[in-house]
Amino acid sequence: MKEDKSKAEQFNETLPVNARTCIMKCDEVQSVIKNTKDMDKIQWIVLIIDSAKRFEDHVEVKFKCGRKIKAYYDGHYEKFDINGKLRSKGGFGTSRGIGKGRIKLKVEGIDMHLERLILIACDIADNKVALSYKNWEANVLDSSGNIDTAERLHIKTDLSPSNLEWCLKSDNVRHEHIMKKLVKMTGAVYRFSATDQNLRALIRKGNDRELRQYCDAHLQRAG
Repeated sequence: MKEDKSKAEQFNETLPVNARTCIMKCDEVQSVIKNTKDMDKIQWIVLIIDSAKRFEDHVEVKFKCGRKIKAYYDGHYEKFDINGKLRSKGGFGTSRGIGKGRIKLKVEGIDMHLERLILIACDIADNKVALSYKNWEANVLDSSGNIDTAERLHIKTDLSPSNLEWCLKSDNVRHEHIMKKLVKMTGAVYRFSATDQNLRALIRKGNDRELRQYCDAHLQRAG
């Protein structure tokens, strides 16, 4: 089911007003970026994308040069040349595109984590794109974006849009630490936002009983 707001809109609205970026239609963002002197790497990627579509198990990103990438929610990807011929595969289940437990690929020469590409593709498919993704991180709610972590917790890699969100780098790092604490404490895997303020407060408070109660009452088990 398509959400009313893109992932970019949802996150942008949580930021202080002076830290927000503009959310516009993809062609409008591309028009602005095209005339930007100091575009960053992610803006350049957005500029060269022709279209993006969401499917049940993957997103498909087509570039203006004619090449295409299919990024699957189970953590693998496929690259196609301008003639539609499969060029290469990588990610989960292969020896290619894995680094420090994370799934990475080159997107038209730019290194990028797979979940980041999926989120950008979702924003473009929704036609509500951020003018700048600078300092934004792609967070995997149940931490299954790290293959080593997923295997240790006995859960499947899940990079589906419902398990992804934009957040700040500091939120992403904090999320990782909190997830490890919850697994160590309960032995269960939960899916929650990196910006959950109530959860942060309970972690700081250090009352494990209250923390367990909060998890059971408010958080969705991922595994």
